Amino acid sequence: MGLFGFGKKDAAKATGSSTKGVSRAWHKARDDSGVRSGGDKGLFRSSPSWAPKSTKSGIPFTKR
Repeated sequence: MGLFGFGKKDAAKATGSSTKGVSRAWHKARDDSGVRSGGDKGLFRSSPSWAPKSTKSGIPFTKR
């Protein structure tokens, strides 16, 4: 079962793919992102200008 109860079978059904195809795509995306080699560190030091800076109650999304 995946995050929030949405697993491979659900993703396959939603996209019209096989569970094998969903798994293959997930692994490729992970590999391409650099997560496995640590290449993703430091890429997201700030949020885009259009992104909210805090929650509705004023809690900031980033450390200050």
